[in-house]
Amino acid sequence: MDDGTPPHICSECGALVGGSDSFCTSCGAMVDRNAPPPAPKTFGVEKNNIGLPVIGVLSAIWALGALGLGLMLVINAEAIADLALESYGQEFFDEYGITYEFFMQFVALLGAVLTASGALAAVTAVTAFMKKFYTVALVTCIISSILGMVILLGIIGLFVANLIRHAKDEFDPSGIKM
Repeated sequence: MDDGTPPHICSECGALVGGSDSFCTSCGAMVDRNAPPPAPKTFGVEKNNIGLPVIGVLSAIWALGALGLGLMLVINAEAIADLALESYGQEFFDEYGITYEFFMQFVALLGAVLTASGALAAVTAVTAFMKKFYTVALVTCIISSILGMVILLGIIGLFVANLIRHAKDEFDPSGIKM
């Protein structure tokens, strides 16, 4: 019967024990009346135990990688376009209906977006290490993640498109021609 005494947590098994109970109903251990009552429930959501330093380190790692790769793409866009032209020939550009200049600008744009993602991740890392500006940390992390996904999915998509192009002869020739 509940007499209004707050419940306790069993020091042996961690089970919740009624406030007036002398023994744990789960394991039978004697209840320590001096133990603090359990923390209030937060609607079933447990507090995240990953600390801000870990979040800061993860954000800093992404920032360094994204900034490095993004700047490399921006700086070397022309060299990458030259490599594509040298490796695949003009047919590569013709088949996709793009020009060399468009491809070079596309690579530079991918680099710029990735650089922006890295810069925002750096802001997230700094705010996490400072333990200040929660809203700034959250918003910059979300935007950085969205920009990063666009790049990663875009690169994967281009890779798959290239694989499809190389497998052209394996498609049924009776299909619709484009």
